[in-house]
Amino acid sequence: MIAGTVGWLRRPAINIEIIGREGLARSAEVYVDTGFSGDMTLPEAAIERLSLLPNDVVNMQIGDGAYATFTTYQATILWRDTLREITVLESEIWPVIGIGLLWHNNLSIDFTPGGGVAITGL
Repeated sequence: MIAGTVGWLRRPAINIEIIGREGLARSAEVYVDTGFSGDMTLPEAAIERLSLLPNDVVNMQIGDGAYATFTTYQATILWRDTLREITVLESEIWPVIGIGLLWHNNLSIDFTPGGGVAITGL
């Protein structure tokens, strides 16, 4: 199980271990965003610290219906005690995980300050 909490800004968050290109693991707090269909977003500074190499450029529809261009990167994370290859989109808003990571999992959120967040396998 992956556990987290709902912060004072009402955002459910978890910590994820991301393994950089040189094998160095870094922990990152990421918000859970069920409106995002991808795996994960990270800001440019985090991508540089992890030494991730660009993979592709994609156009995706964002929340307001507009399309935006994103650079993608391949990364490895520790997900429920298993190493998992994911696609990371560079975004300067804040780090999030989306439905790409949550697929085949159960997400439970207690929407109250300090409420629990739990992700378990199906």
